[in-house]
Amino acid sequence: MNYLSLVNSISRDFVATVSGKQLHFRQDYKLPHWQPVDDPNADIGLYILGRPAIESCEWQQYEGSSKYVSMILLERYKASDSLASFAASLNGSYTILIVSRADNTVHLILDRSGMFPVYIHQATDAQQVQLATQPAILASALSQVSLDRVSVAEFLRHGKVHSPNTYYNEIKTLPQATCHSWDFKTNDYRCCDYRGTAPDLFTKVEDGVEAIAQTIANATQRRTQPAYGKQAVLLSGGADSRAILCNAQTPMDAITLYNDHNTETRIAAQIADACNARHHMIQRDFDYYLKCLNQSVAASGGMTGFTHEHCLPVRDHPIVQSYDQLLSGCYFDYLFKGICLNLEPIRVLGRPSPISKLAPYESSYYEGVDCPLQAPYSAGVSFREQQRFADFRDLNDLECRRVLPLHSEHTSVMRLSLQRFFDWDAVAADTAILDSFHRMPAAWKLNGYRFEQAIRRILPKSIAAIPHANKGVPLGMHPQRYLACCMLRKLGRALRRNTVASSLAGEGSWIDMTIYFRQSELVYDLWNGIEREERAILSDILGYDPWAYSLTQTLGQPDGSLLFTRLLTFCIWHRMWREDSLLQHSFS
Repeated sequence: MNYLSLVNSISRDFVATVSGKQLHFRQDYKLPHWQPVDDPNADIGLYILGRPAIESCEWQQYEGSSKYVSMILLERYKASDSLASFAASLNGSYTILIVSRADNTVHLILDRSGMFPVYIHQATDAQQVQLATQPAILASALSQVSLDRVSVAEFLRHGKVHSPNTYYNEIKTLPQATCHSWDFKTNDYRCCDYRGTAPDLFTKVEDGVEAIAQTIANATQRRTQPAYGKQAVLLSGGADSRAILCNAQTPMDAITLYNDHNTETRIAAQIADACNARHHMIQRDFDYYLKCLNQSVAASGGMTGFTHEHCLPVRDHPIVQSYDQLLSGCYFDYLFKGICLNLEPIRVLGRPSPISKLAPYESSYYEGVDCPLQAPYSAGVSFREQQRFADFRDLNDLECRRVLPLHSEHTSVMRLSLQRFFDWDAVAADTAILDSFHRMPAAWKLNGYRFEQAIRRILPKSIAAIPHANKGVPLGMHPQRYLACCMLRKLGRALRRNTVASSLAGEGSWIDMTIYFRQSELVYDLWNGIEREERAILSDILGYDPWAYSLTQTLGQPDGSLLFTRLLTFCIWHRMWREDSLLQHSFS
């Protein structure tokens, strides 16, 4: 597992000591570009997790040397007039730790999007501070930690725990786009946000669409230079991943995960074939999502549902291991499709349609569920919501607060596993893409229409014409026209008296979890095997005993599958914490 920690002591090998603290660092990338680098003359060490990107022109001097990116960044840091100016020059997803032994100071830099989380204890006290990129590591280093039940309640209701909170009262997360310095001589702590002034919103749709198109193309080319070795994209039948495949600087292969062949696999195969890309399809078995359950929950901190863990079970697959870098279209849904706004379906003839419109503000959004909570926990969750959202200035400000940091988004378990266990990078972490996210008015993002318009501009016409797997229409079709197509398809099925039967695999990328939960004997065994300690905590928070109802009854409730996933995820995490096995499972 890729990780970094600076703690007083844990029972693992450490690479250095800093003012009596142990620096632990592990980076298992096949490519050596980001390995730790040390300057003995300046007495500085630089440690990188993630893959900060450099400009294409900076690769021109590359001659196969290791630590190439790290050396460039170290020289840039030494030439910078401040830590903030150095941080502002960085691009991509990363956590960077700089140890300045000459003045007994440590600097920490978090990326702009917050993709790479850092967990902290007593941040403002240089003598007491401890930090790690994985919560179980930090918790194991503290003399005492206690469960934050309001965070558990927040996870049950919202499907995530908003930063800076975690399941531990004593551990918080640091905000995105910040640099932190601890001077161990003076016990001084400094923190700053390095983003500068917020960019102006686009005033013309054309400008916004063009900016998104060009920034995605450029970001892909930055990350697909020949020095990145053998590369593959995690390919679906949607818009995001095909844009990466078509704009790579060097040819890429494609990998698609699937249960049964369906519309998604057919469209993905069409895209790969049109791009002349080698296409690997890796089939998931029935209980795929339980294969790495303990490790997934332990590594993610249990604060995101395990059913979004789409990649960890194939970590050691020979096809996956044959590549030096994997890219994906992760996060574009959050940045450019408005999914974290309050939405409601447009109704046609009294029935909900697949097109959404803005809805009045409420605290629940995206995968939020109407989860009953006991009064103290409901009040605690509401208080946190007030603190984080009550003073939002406009729709864009609200969206930004909900989306960032990206490490706490609803489906983050997959991305956390990708960054901790795979040779992976996220194109969406590019600085220019994030600027476009901030500049695009939130209302323009509804239904992903403008985003698909942007993607069309950087695709060959033949590939843009391949239908979107989830929609069945070419990319960038106007929502009203798409709605008409949906109605005609539905009318055609009715006239033919055809019905769409529910199936486990469905027609998309992921299985129907409600059907899976009802069919899996392993799920029933897990649920019925939950021990009294976990049952007591959840009964206290919810005000009722979930095990007093059958699994069929729970799944039959509105959003029952979402709530069940969260209940089971927390139980698995808490059992491992109680048994002191979180670290063991994280590193397994």
